[in-house]
Amino acid sequence: MKSYEQPGTSIVMTEQADFSIETLVVPTNENVPNHPRLPFLIYRKVWGDKPDPHLVLTNFASCGWGGGWVNGIFPFHHYHAESHEVLANTGPTINVQFGGPEGEIVAFGTGDIVLIPAGGGHCLMAGSRASGIVGAYPAGQEDWDLKRNEPQDHELALRQIPEVALPTTDPVTGNQFPLFNYWK
Repeated sequence: MKSYEQPGTSIVMTEQADFSIETLVVPTNENVPNHPRLPFLIYRKVWGDKPDPHLVLTNFASCGWGGGWVNGIFPFHHYHAESHEVLANTGPTINVQFGGPEGEIVAFGTGDIVLIPAGGGHCLMAGSRASGIVGAYPAGQEDWDLKRNEPQDHELALRQIPEVALPTTDPVTGNQFPLFNYWK
């Protein structure tokens, strides 16, 4: 396994056997708390160039991630204070800002997934809202909340986020790895 930083960003990339994983750490900013210790994890090219959204949903469910849906990413900054989330892109490449208004804008490509820790801000920046995004949540966290980057939600969210339980399985492999190499 080899790690290196992408110049000009806060993204660190780790090469795996079948796909690469990038970590993204973004501090609290403009009412988007982000997670105090867990990074965003971007798994690149997990399902190749033409993934079927329903097969991705089935894979997530078989790995213990439920509450699945196929839709898009909201075009406003938001986060979940009571759940982690996995998103898979089965459509064309889109630009997503992770971490809130001061976060990183990332090209989220076809076949990529992102694991968003509780509190992790995300917003569609460019591309089609109905772009074939598949989402799911760890077991026990399927009843998610939706918070915008607004001051009235921030203080409570800062207390809730560290209390959200870690998932018990990786949404792609169904076991503890590679997720627990990064989230501890």
